[in-house]
Amino acid sequence: MVGQVVIYPLLILILFLLKQTSMGQDLSRLEMFRAFFCKHGTTKNEEAANAIVEDEVFLKSILNPTEPVARGWVKSLDPNELVGGTEIGPKWCEVNVQVPIKIDEKMVRPYGLFSTIQDCIGASIAWPYPFISVVRED
Repeated sequence: MVGQVVIYPLLILILFLLKQTSMGQDLSRLEMFRAFFCKHGTTKNEEAANAIVEDEVFLKSILNPTEPVARGWVKSLDPNELVGGTEIGPKWCEVNVQVPIKIDEKMVRPYGLFSTIQDCIGASIAWPYPFISVVRED
């Protein structure tokens, strides 16, 4: 049963990728995120929804959501906030990256000279809600 749970979303992603590449298009990481993790344009993550401004959070990989790629703090949840000249939009947050964990992780929304987690240390980036988790210091 567990194998089926993992294989089904991967099959959907593979079919989507084949369709797009057969049309001569390269997919961005944002398009891959939408294809794999969104249903009708929405996502849900209770923990991320409860995050508040100034919470310390882990940013998780969109390709492997169990893997943290950086640590930072939530700067804004306002969908109208600009990051890299673009509104972050609903279901996204502005995060200030403090500690990279997986330095070569590609940004979901690269901008300017920022294309990997390592590039944006100390800078604000947009990151999708479903891929943050609040740091719990016990």
